[in-house]
Amino acid sequence: QLLSALLTEYRRATPIDFRKMVSGERLCVMDLIELCHTDDGSGSGVLFFNMTDPFDAASPQAGSPALGLLFARKRATIEKADEFYKLLEAAMSGSTFQEIAAKVDRLGAYENSLGRAYVLLKTLIPATGRIAHSRMAGLADHNATASILAIELYERQTGTLPQSLMDVTYERQGTPALLSSAEITDPFSGQPFVYRPGKPFERPGEGKALSKRERRYILYSVAADGVDNGGITPANIGDRQKALTGNSPGYDFDYTLDN
Repeated sequence: QLLSALLTEYRRATPIDFRKMVSGERLCVMDLIELCHTDDGSGSGVLFFNMTDPFDAASPQAGSPALGLLFARKRATIEKADEFYKLLEAAMSGSTFQEIAAKVDRLGAYENSLGRAYVLLKTLIPATGRIAHSRMAGLADHNATASILAIELYERQTGTLPQSLMDVTYERQGTPALLSSAEITDPFSGQPFVYRPGKPFERPGEGKALSKRERRYILYSVAADGVDNGGITPANIGDRQKALTGNSPGYDFDYTLDN
């Protein structure tokens, strides 16, 4: 009953909505653009450099508006920021890592096309290279946790582990499916997480095979390189997250509980 309740409540929780985060960040950036420019009364102005604190517009005597003539005016900066965040919101609408990564690449090209005149905007907008990985890593964590709960509950309901991860998405003699197919999807591959029941799992790392551990099952993501590497994860637990960020190609991300 506890597992069932946990899974029910967990399914009600939704992964981090990056589009809402992007919307909130856009508002903050727009505020800073307003703060860092003078106001000419027509919705524009020049970049205002405050030598004491570049983000403190409360001390105009410390600034030098003349330097702002070298950079884009406020209206042009706002327009470019709007274009950037529309592209970013579109990128967040992707459903797979490959789809989002392709859109983020285009976003990075747009960011690189901004000249020196938009130095303020280039300073404020997020590091586009991390966006796709953060979005997918959060979704992978969410789906993997739901999958583990469903596997454990399935075993308690039937007395055996599911032979395929898809088993938790099927109705059984009037018992509703535990998860939908979308909830067992590894966003880095667009396919269900790699799941293997009832097999010993050898966790090699850094060229060495560590001791075998008998596990009732294994569950892992192919991670950012999109390749099933057999469940190999970095030996150093501090490096495991790098598989999700693309900094450790050749590794997967193991979600299996030590059971």
